[in-house]
Amino acid sequence: MIERCAECYDINGMSISNIPFFNIELPLTDDISLVARTEEILAKLRPDWNFANISFKCFTTGITNKIVCATNSSANEIEPSERVLFRVFGRNTEKIIDRRAELENWLRLAEVGCAAPVYAKFINGIVCGYLEGRTITVEDVREEKIITLAILFRSSPSSAIMLKVHFEVERSMAKLHSLEPSDHTIVKPILFEKGEKMLRYFSTKFENSAKQQEFDAYFTSNKISLEDDFKNLKKSIDTLEARVVFCHNDLLLHNIIYDSKTGKVSFIDYEYAGFNYQGFDIANHFCEYAGVENVDYTLCPSTEQKRAWISLYLTFLLDRPPSADAVERMLQDNEIFEAVYLL
Repeated sequence: MIERCAECYDINGMSISNIPFFNIELPLTDDISLVARTEEILAKLRPDWNFANISFKCFTTGITNKIVCATNSSANEIEPSERVLFRVFGRNTEKIIDRRAELENWLRLAEVGCAAPVYAKFINGIVCGYLEGRTITVEDVREEKIITLAILFRSSPSSAIMLKVHFEVERSMAKLHSLEPSDHTIVKPILFEKGEKMLRYFSTKFENSAKQQEFDAYFTSNKISLEDDFKNLKKSIDTLEARVVFCHNDLLLHNIIYDSKTGKVSFIDYEYAGFNYQGFDIANHFCEYAGVENVDYTLCPSTEQKRAWISLYLTFLLDRPPSADAVERMLQDNEIFEAVYLL
């Protein structure tokens, strides 16, 4: 059954109420049933597709979601294949993720070319466009040319044109951070609101006895409280003159797509997007250099690499070379925002 979203909210001419809604729930644990239900949606959303030419790929992305990529292969070599993604939300993620806000942000970002288009909604997810490219790796962000080109940039600001070719991540983040709030938006950082919400779901009791023993040995015996540490961190951030901008707020390397054909970098998964401290996104990105599956904090960028990255980011943001003082202030603030990821 195809309907229209019950919510009605206009964003710069785009309306959530105009997005097709399918009263279908996609399963997370049964890939065969998952594909079968996506076919039901595709039959109505893409009636011109020939099902004999459609292939499906299921995979888990990030920590909370499951993705199904449906590809309509062209019958000839002239017409390109078309792909759409079915993004299935993880169970109970709505407890910490505002799905309405996510969709509002997504539509706005798609309108300015910062996100894939949204085609439809279903009970527990979204159908969206496919962005060409691959997720970047720890090796990508740690290329030695970062230092070489950064030194060249500082000695000759005109070389920023060359740097743009190599550092699309900085350019893309600067573009995201430049987005102006819409008329209805209250611009305030979501860091503490989201953090406090997550802490409410945190428990000091574990069913696994080994985990409980490990927790007690470190946290309980040393009288360490995440709540107290979070409050102290807030006090430190409150002392900064930190700018609030529109942030991604979850810049895992898996959420950054690089298209080698165009040289373009795109961000995906805007579940946590919203106005936040500018330094939060940057510190998040630096911490992700350590990786996700096999975390190694020795891979995090050095002070020199951070300085180079910030210099280029500010150049794109300001459309001119930044002052040395501006770079150093952001570098100092970064130390405090990185502490968010140590809690």
